[in-house]
Order: sequence, then C-alpha cells, then structure tokens
Amino acid sequence: MGNPGKAGGGGICRNDRGDFIFGFAAGYGVLSNTGAKVRAVHDGLLHCLKRGLAKIIIESDSLQVVNALIGKSSIGWKWQNWCKRIKGLIALGQVRVQHTHREGNGPVDALTRLGSSLQLSATFLARSNLPWVVRGQIFLDKLGLGAVKA
Repeated sequence: MGNPGKAGGGGICRNDRGDFIFGFAAGYGVLSNTGAKVRAVHDGLLHCLKRGLAKIIIESDSLQVVNALIGKSSIGWKWQNWCKRIKGLIALGQVRVQHTHREGNGPVDALTRLGSSLQLSATFLARSNLPWVVRGQIFLDKLGLGAVKA
C-alpha cells in the first residue's frame, strides 16, 4: 500500500499434499515493500517452528529477500538484522528458501492485504476460519488450477 506505506504480511502453511495447516495475517505499520517481505518470512518461519514443523519450504515472491537469505546477494542495511534473525531460525530446522512468482501466491496476497488494511495480527488454525476468498484460492491451488486474473 505504497512504498513506504501501510504494510502487512501473510502466509499459508500447507503439508506436502497441499492440505492447509495454518495461515496468518499481520499488520506492520509503515514500512517499505522489502521490509514487509522480510517481516512476513520471519513471522511465517516462527509460526512453523512454534508448531514443531522442521521440514519447511519458504516461498517468497521477493527475489531480493530470497537471494539475501540464501547468500546470493546482500540486502539493505535496514533489513540485515531481520535477515540474521531469519537465518538463525533457518538453522533450527530443515529449511529451504525459494522464489515464487506473485501470480502463484494468491491466498498469501489476500492475507497480506488483510493484515495491511486492518493493521491486525491474526492466526487461522482452521481453514473454515479464513476469509472466504482465501479458502477458495487454497481449494483451487490444491486442484492445480491456481489463480486466474483478468
């Protein structure tokens, strides 16, 4: 919502069959796009580890953040400490970080917009508690249909 602007993050955790485990939305106040992406990766990883999940694949639509976390490049000084925190969390499990295109991240985008617009933090432990649009996108993803944008 601007750069910098009112920022939020979100995430969906699924098992290896694509079944929903949990989701989250978070408001971060005023941040840059990069700051929001770093914070969302941190928060999602923390949620996974708190639930005892150790084999984790993190997908982010920010190639800049992914490259910083896998050591291909550095990130702005403002976000280096957050990246160090994330790397410390990564060391606690079997974690792979990879890039995904924004089009492949519909449910997460919806949760990010929720966190950003309402400036709230929420954890969704049941798929039935998610906003209806997110439930629909997760269902389509599981069927392999993904998001269709006009």
